[in-house]
Amino acid sequence: MSPESFQQVGEIPTAVLAMLANRLLRDPLSPTPGPRLDHLADSEAAALALLQRTLGISDQDLRAKPEAQIRLLGEISRLLSQLAPDKRQEAASRLGYRGLLRPTDYAVEFVPDWQRFEDLFQERRASIEDVVSTTNFYRHLVPDKRGVPDYPAVTLLGKRISSKRTDPFVMLVVAERLASVLRVHSAWRIPIDFVPPTPDPLNLLERFVDQFGAFIRIPNRPSKQFLYYDEVVLDGSVAAETFPLAVEHTDAPTVGTAVFRVSQNGILEVAMAFAINVNPYKKFLRSLK
Repeated sequence: MSPESFQQVGEIPTAVLAMLANRLLRDPLSPTPGPRLDHLADSEAAALALLQRTLGISDQDLRAKPEAQIRLLGEISRLLSQLAPDKRQEAASRLGYRGLLRPTDYAVEFVPDWQRFEDLFQERRASIEDVVSTTNFYRHLVPDKRGVPDYPAVTLLGKRISSKRTDPFVMLVVAERLASVLRVHSAWRIPIDFVPPTPDPLNLLERFVDQFGAFIRIPNRPSKQFLYYDEVVLDGSVAAETFPLAVEHTDAPTVGTAVFRVSQNGILEVAMAFAINVNPYKKFLRSLK
């Protein structure tokens, strides 16, 4: 297929648009993050050439300038939004799981036991939904095992909060990515002195867990405070339904966040897991007021 095969952007297939979006997004797990535009399939090259001509974006600008990449991603998003409702939902589900949608393009829901978290820390659903829709920075974390269907996936979203009532902090939301839905598992107020000028949500969360987290008992392995895209083989000493609440020093209350599934062979496929010590964290919350 030659670059002249598509005469109008409306002729570009949905699957090709999705693949281009995947190549354009910077992958934070890659050793060389940036748009991946080498070795394109013929259909991808044809679509990219047409989109660049339509938007007036040169090859040099596309590779070097983030604003050019954002313009192109915006045009792809616009084209996908014009699909028929059933096709649009199918595309949104596929792109959403891969982390190729903006936060505002996801529906937001909460885990069934969110009320317990809300009662404990006074974090209201409406406030968390606002963080998702107006986030200052976010990161779609991509599983290493991308070829495994429905492998658990996580998105982290942060927003700087300043008000006359409290000291400034960053609210960091931990959400499971389910197709085009972000299911909120927890949301944490991060001390402002943890936050660099250009924060990375994963680094912020790791530092927060290092400060407030408990150690999780893992069968046949040393305990850890933070699990991230890992696999845990259960041996009966820890049950899937209690993970990650199987923590050391269980005399202190903890609240766990765990995004995982149990595979057919009984392995916990963990996107993210940690447990926060309630008392030190509540002490920090009181210090904000």
